[in-house]
Amino acid sequence: MPESASPRGPVAEVELSVVVPVRDAEASLVQLLDRLYEALDALGRAYEVVFVDAASRDRGPTLLRQQHRLRPDRTRVLFLGGGSDTQAALAAGLAASSGRRVVVLPAQLDAAVEAIAPLLTELERGHDLVVAEPSPPQVPTWAEVLLGLSGRLRDGILGGRVVHWQSRLQAYDRTLVDAVLACDQGQTPILALANRLAVNARELRLAEGQPEAISRRLARDFDVVIHRSLVPLWGVALASLGGCAAALGGALYLALTWAAGGSEGAGLSGILAVLFGLVGLLLFGMALVAAYLARLLEQTQGRLPHRVREELVPRPAGRPTP
Repeated sequence: MPESASPRGPVAEVELSVVVPVRDAEASLVQLLDRLYEALDALGRAYEVVFVDAASRDRGPTLLRQQHRLRPDRTRVLFLGGGSDTQAALAAGLAASSGRRVVVLPAQLDAAVEAIAPLLTELERGHDLVVAEPSPPQVPTWAEVLLGLSGRLRDGILGGRVVHWQSRLQAYDRTLVDAVLACDQGQTPILALANRLAVNARELRLAEGQPEAISRRLARDFDVVIHRSLVPLWGVALASLGGCAAALGGALYLALTWAAGGSEGAGLSGILAVLFGLVGLLLFGMALVAAYLARLLEQTQGRLPHRVREELVPRPAGRPTP
């Protein structure tokens, strides 16, 4: 089989493609299959469902084969080779899709099926990228303030608002899908690349589902800034230089005060406090530089091309499986 997804199947004039990356999700996949096709049939649109299995080791591949036999006219299944991850599955699914609109669903159910119609509505309003996330939970005031500052800092550094960096529910216009596939993706997450190329992105809040933890939301903001801007690197470099100068000046002042007959205990404690602060600042700067070096290493290594080892293509209903 070729390294990229194979040619698009016989489902003509597909309006909607639903891409479902799957990796070791047997339990949730059973629930998704029970509800997905019923919800899509109710939309009254020509659709296809593209399942991409990223080398699962559970019964997921067996369930996907069974589903292809049940709905062969609307189902395409790609089985990737070893070493594949969910990002490779997403790239393969986008490449294999043929719809004018593409919705990406997680294999985990949550509010995925119910989100399809709202995502399509936003695409039809002119957005080329739409992501959906659960509504934020009731958090303490300090956490709300911290998250607000993190979001404003992120948007200020990047020069505009960005959609959720790691959203599991995504919808793309075909033009954006083609633009993403035309890029050298490297280790850049698909959604991050799409967010960069999108002309009119939209974030949609869902009323149900399990929201992210506060720590993950803060980590996501840090991750998006690291991927897309060098401002934190230069900012910490300047802050480190300023901190070094201030710490050395403070240490010199305390040393002189101590030598001139000041309080020995206070002088020693002050020097140690300044030095510890300086070391902490330097360590933080080194950690940020290490984060950028890790991203650079990922980019130079690149992502292994997804290898489609087997594909079940759509075929007319009633036609026997070869």
